[in-house]
Parts: sequence; structure tokens; C-alpha cells
Amino acid sequence: MIGTSQRGLPQSMSIILLSLLVIAIVLVVAGMLTGFAGLLHQTPLIAVRGSVFTTPSGVTALVLIHSGGTTVGLNPASTGSSPPPVRFTITAGTGVTAPVALSETSLNRSWSPGTSIYFYQDGKGFWVTDSIPARLSRTATLGPITDMPHDTVTIRIIDVKTNVTVANVVFVPGTGH
Repeated sequence: MIGTSQRGLPQSMSIILLSLLVIAIVLVVAGMLTGFAGLLHQTPLIAVRGSVFTTPSGVTALVLIHSGGTTVGLNPASTGSSPPPVRFTITAGTGVTAPVALSETSLNRSWSPGTSIYFYQDGKGFWVTDSIPARLSRTATLGPITDMPHDTVTIRIIDVKTNVTVANVVFVPGTGH
């Protein structure tokens, strides 16, 4: 044909561009299959059940049993991603929400399926520990624990990284859970 050009990309350039396109597609698919190579945080999934725990001295605490799902970290200040850290809040019948701090008597910094954690109150606030006997053994130095509120109490478990509620556990007075 008159006036048309038969120019195009050199064959070597076409091969390079096609190779880069294939590599880009492989990287995108691999990233999608692996959660974008760890760039996206997966909110932990936890199945929990709760009950009221009475100490030998007759003071009530609340216990949460991790029934299944993701192992989580109990230290909200943890910067690591394994296990993902959570934090807790308690809302009593008054509607006031209070933070729950990790007790210095906690022996384990993670909470995994099949294990329990205990929520108690003392003169300084609300606390969570994995060992209520360890806390009771330090009453002389830390002070006594006091009864948890005797009205409806909600414990909220929150993923620290996304600030998303993972679970709510509601304790209703007189039901034992």
C-alpha cells in the first residue's frame, strides 16, 4: 500500500515487554493469594464464652475461655504482628466504658484456643490476667481485688491494629454468665 509504514517495535523489545507483563501478572496473583504479601492485616477471629469466677475469699471475677480461632496477644502495646495484639474494654450497667490493662501477674502474653483469661477489679481499675492465683498470691503487695459490678457487664475485645471489635461478651446478673 502506498503511504503506509511497516514500522513496529523491534522483536527484542516486544519480548522484554511481554516478559514484564507476565511477571507483573504473576506478582499480582501471588499477592492476592497470600494476602498481598502480608501488607494487609487480617483481623483475628475468636470464639469465646464467659462465666463468673468466685475466688476463695468470695470476690467475683469474670473469666473468658478462648473456644477457638486465632491466637492473640494480650499486650496491646506489642508492635509485632504475631500474634496480633488485642485490647479490652469493660462497660458496666452505668454505661461508662473503662479500659482494661494487662496485669503484671499475667504469666503468658498470648491467649490461644483452650485457655482462659480473668478480668478483675481493684482500687486502680480493671485488669486482665491469665492467672488469677498469681494475682491473689500478690495481694499483700498489690492490694485486694474487689467484686466486679453486679449489673450487666460487657467485655469488648478489640483488634489493636484495625480498631475493630473482634467479640463482645455480655454478663447478665444472676445467670452465671
